[in-house]
Amino acid sequence: LKWQGSNTFTTMTLRLLTLLAVVVSAEAGWIPEGVAKYIPRRQEPNPRLLSFTGPDCDLCEDMIPSMREAERLTGRKIRTFNVGATTADYELFRGLDEGECGGLPFFYNRDTHKFICGPTSFDNLMMWAENGPSDEFLPPPPTPEEIATSMRVTGFWARVDRKFSAVKRMGQANMAK
Repeated sequence: LKWQGSNTFTTMTLRLLTLLAVVVSAEAGWIPEGVAKYIPRRQEPNPRLLSFTGPDCDLCEDMIPSMREAERLTGRKIRTFNVGATTADYELFRGLDEGECGGLPFFYNRDTHKFICGPTSFDNLMMWAENGPSDEFLPPPPTPEEIATSMRVTGFWARVDRKFSAVKRMGQANMAK
């Protein structure tokens, strides 16, 4: 075979070899992350830890940092499926959920067949990821903002409380005189 730069076969072969070299380099970590993020990664063929999310699911988004940290600490990948993206993802969710949870996020461990409904604490997620005993319905601890807003009184009782506080302050001021 003679080298011909305009030969279609040769051009296509060079392009395929270049693409192969880029993909192999990305898998080996030889390409900077800024470039590697555009190269598709292999999916684990039979993922053991599954996470199901949905479009515009704020609770699902809140769990992402905990999931990534659990992946880092356990060395196990949590495969995420978006039930709103494809029918196959939704059917997989329904099959694993079996009507037990019905909400998102939903976590399923294929090794232990244990699941977690809704957002959960980091410790519970770690126990689930490590095939340990985990609670199916353990919510995450409340944030300081949630605690503050839960103590807030509104409406009729807030007006009564303000009036009572004003009378109390006035009485304390009169007693101090």
